Amino acid sequence: MRTAAQIIEALGGSAEIARDTGFPLTTIESWKKADFIPEWRREKLLGIAGRKAVALGTSDFPARRRTVDPASEQVAA
Repeated sequence: MRTAAQIIEALGGSAEIARDTGFPLTTIESWKKADFIPEWRREKLLGIAGRKAVALGTSDFPARRRTVDPASEQVAA
């Protein structure tokens, strides 16, 4: 498994992914911050990886982490 930032950098960085996919730059930057790339966005990234000969598979994407809100002690998705 890789971090979202590692995947993004391996594919040429946020700006290049934004150009290649049409996704907003802010969306890609939010993936880095959250260390999560949504499943419905991964197919395009896998396509970019294939064109650039970057080894990237579905198991390389980071899983969504669940956090606990200390104020309420409830699990946040």
